[in-house]
Amino acid sequence: MSYIVPNSSRSEIKFVGDHSSFDSVFCWLQLSQYGFYKEFPDRKVNSIYFDSIDYSAFIDNLIGLSARSKLRIRWYGDFSEQVRFELKRKRNSFGWKIIENIDMNSEALSMNVLNLKNNIRNYLSDQNKYFIDIFSEPSLKVQYDRQYFISLDGNVRVTIDTNQSFTEMNSKLASKFFLDDVFIVEFKFGKKAHHLASDFISTFPLRQSKNSKYVNGVYGYLK
Repeated sequence: MSYIVPNSSRSEIKFVGDHSSFDSVFCWLQLSQYGFYKEFPDRKVNSIYFDSIDYSAFIDNLIGLSARSKLRIRWYGDFSEQVRFELKRKRNSFGWKIIENIDMNSEALSMNVLNLKNNIRNYLSDQNKYFIDIFSEPSLKVQYDRQYFISLDGNVRVTIDTNQSFTEMNSKLASKFFLDDVFIVEFKFGKKAHHLASDFISTFPLRQSKNSKYVNGVYGYLK
């Protein structure tokens, strides 16, 4: 796969906290010199991740491979008439997405798990059919609540994710577990705002942490 970094790529810095630090995070956002404010209403995020039979995407993320990909189907809210194909790619500290909207409702995704890959493939462009043929196995469903913030100049976005749940997709048991005692904060910014990273890391009330919901979820049901 080609990993040429596009100009639209962005960097992400992640922080993990527990409920005791929730108020301090909101206080930092309110008092920040960057003037963060709510960008969108809160919403529920739903994703179904796909992987190869040998879990290559999981392993690449686990070992921190500099060039790696994750494939997922995403929708918002409890029900949606349209879902999104997303190939999330990363090269060193920069990430970007290949996105294609699919005219398929979210209820159909839950009802046809056994044929999920083929059902989605029928809607995709030839380029994205190639990717879903590589990452062909639905492996994990991830759900959480997300809050959105943006800086006054529009250069930095912050999301806060709570009430995470994970459901195994590749067995009849479909076991489910929750991570509702922690929350995830992500700072997202393009190349022109990359110089701000050190300021966020040094002043934010949480310690920077590597975090992948997909890795956490697969780990959870492999235990």
